[in-house]
Amino acid sequence: MFKEITRDRKTDWDKVEALYSFVQNNVKYDDQAWRRPAKGALALINMPRGEWTADCKDMCCLFVALCRAGGIPARIVRVPEHCYAEFYLEIKQEDRARNNAAMGFWFPCQVSGTYSFGGIPETRVILQKGDSFPEYGNPRARRLFTTEDFQGSLVPGSPPPRPRWVREVIAK
Repeated sequence: MFKEITRDRKTDWDKVEALYSFVQNNVKYDDQAWRRPAKGALALINMPRGEWTADCKDMCCLFVALCRAGGIPARIVRVPEHCYAEFYLEIKQEDRARNNAAMGFWFPCQVSGTYSFGGIPETRVILQKGDSFPEYGNPRARRLFTTEDFQGSLVPGSPPPRPRWVREVIAK
């Protein structure tokens, strides 16, 4: 699918933008699905073409999978109640010689919603970058997002713990 989508594109930037446009133009955004578990890229493309619907998680999964299929590093960035994607590109080989080192940059893109490619006006706190985390108790299983797990043991006779997850922005 990567080659089909990017066949007329010359630069890596143009290829990634073609992938971005493909996802935006072929997947209908479902803003009610964000509370459900992710389906993933494979489940999405196994739907009949023209009936692809997804939330931000699954649209990002598809974009990231397409990038990776072409050897372009990409990842998902999780923010409260939403996520977007980032892709990584390095400067050209001839420019690298002048700088004497490999140098690249992560570029964000809002795969679901308004066109924002290479930069986005996102102001929410970043909770996580990445999209393949080991599942607690089963390290071979992978999760899209990290879980908030903790473990411990109780002192005999003590009441059960009542965990409370607190996410606060602390300005310094």
